[in-house]
Amino acid sequence: MTTQVLNIAEIKEKYPEQWVLIGNPIFDETELNVLADEPILQSKDKKEVCYLGREAAKKISSYIVIYTGQRSSARRLVNF
Repeated sequence: MTTQVLNIAEIKEKYPEQWVLIGNPIFDETELNVLADEPILQSKDKKEVCYLGREAAKKISSYIVIYTGQRSSARRLVNF
């Protein structure tokens, strides 16, 4: 099975508000921004992507997990 290389805009459109395991990411010249990649696995549950992606990640040379939605900045830090 061949996986199609998609750019980030295409991935966000195809998998909205999901965590996506991507293989063999292509970075820009600063190596900070992913330009394109091969979607391997996606889910609304991050833990599911990480758990199921362990086996898939063994078969590719490099990978990254991204979230295609807006991250909530409403997290609170609590001192103990």
